[in-house]
This record gives sequence, C-alpha cells and structure tokens, in this order.
Amino acid sequence: YWPMLYMTNKGVVANPELLEPGMVLKIYELPFDPKAPGALSVTVIVETYLQTYADYVKLGASWVDQRRWVLLQAATFDKDFFAKNEARIDAADLAWYKAR
Repeated sequence: YWPMLYMTNKGVVANPELLEPGMVLKIYELPFDPKAPGALSVTVIVETYLQTYADYVKLGASWVDQRRWVLLQAATFDKDFFAKNEARIDAADLAWYKAR
C-alpha cells in the first residue's frame, strides 16, 4: 500500500523513489482491513496506484521499470485492471504488458 503513503505526502515527496532524511511524513491508519479490502477499498487502492503511475510517467523515460512495476502491483487488486484502465495507461506500457 505504499502508493497511499506517497499520495498523502505529495507535498513533501516529489519523487516516489526518493525519501530524504528530515522529511516529515504523515502516516494514517488505513480505513480498511489490509488483509481483506472490500470492493470500495479496492477501487480506492487501484486509483491510488493509477495516480502514482501517472506521476512516474511525468518523471520521464528513465522511470519505465518503476511505473510498470506499479501497474503490476495494481493488477494484483483487480484481475481486469489493464482492460478497465487502458485509456489511462501509456500505449507502450500496454504493449509491454500484453507481450508478457
């Protein structure tokens, strides 16, 4: 669930890969059971991963591996993740996934 930590701290953390000494992060209790999230919680989780993915895309081509990893993590919560979110995923990343 690390994208939730990242998204709630975007004002402090500009790059999800770089936590610096001295950063003060807000850590909230998850509003659901992490071992068994319900349907609404899964929707929120997937959206958080998609927003984190979009931030990796903005970081540029050198972050392709990281952004694809975020997509694979999101897909663990929704077996139809790629089909449902095609419009929000870069064409090269979709082609990579389909070729796997």
